[in-house]
Amino acid sequence: MAIASSRSASTGLVIGCIIFGLGSLIVAHVDIGGWAMAFWRLAISGVVFAVLAKIMGQRLPRSRRAIFYGLLSGVFLGLDLALWHESIYAVGLVSQLY
Repeated sequence: MAIASSRSASTGLVIGCIIFGLGSLIVAHVDIGGWAMAFWRLAISGVVFAVLAKIMGQRLPRSRRAIFYGLLSGVFLGLDLALWHESIYAVGLVSQLY
């Protein structure tokens, strides 16, 4: 049973990496700002996460400290994602100049 679970986890990881890797193509071809793109990507992924957690029967932590650090990590992820999007725009702009 552990082999089947490991195989499905590996498959899910590969699919997730491919989808995440396509993010730079989305940013390059959709005409909205990097900060807005980061917001919408995190909003959609939050909904997907909530649906998957509900389907799998996961519960949210009850500890205020765990919730605080979870939200804090989300803020830093959003900041990182927004700056990553802006760097894609910056590199695209520089490559268009030359």
